[in-house]
Amino acid sequence: MSAFYGDIHEYIFFGVLVAALLLGPAQGATINVSPGDLLQDVVDAAAHGDIIEVQSGTYCKNVVVNKTITLRGLDTGAGKPVIDAGGVGSAINLSADGVTIEGFDIRNSGDEPGDAGIRSTSTNNVIRDNVIRSNGGSGIR
Repeated sequence: MSAFYGDIHEYIFFGVLVAALLLGPAQGATINVSPGDLLQDVVDAAAHGDIIEVQSGTYCKNVVVNKTITLRGLDTGAGKPVIDAGGVGSAINLSADGVTIEGFDIRNSGDEPGDAGIRSTSTNNVIRDNVIRSNGGSGIR
């Protein structure tokens, strides 16, 4: 009986191990961004799978996303958060696959060839519920 009991525990252990490997890692952390924070610094510090929730306010700098994360704009009473490129380059550059960008007002990209509100050189991205306007190049490229 004890040999059978040991075999069951081995099967259970290996079953749990296989399930953990098949399910993959748990969803990443949720990181909150407030006006005054540098959005690019937060993106750089984020890990694959993290969700970055950005509060209402204006974030003046271009954002480069080179890892699979979610950037979620939250209207905390003052409208969608604004990502303003200041007339230089693309407001958001996506180079990682599987990025989600949602809930932003994206504006003021440069007007050089290739500039856009959102420029993507990757695939399987989700871009939804954004206002993309006043970009010198194109809205989404």
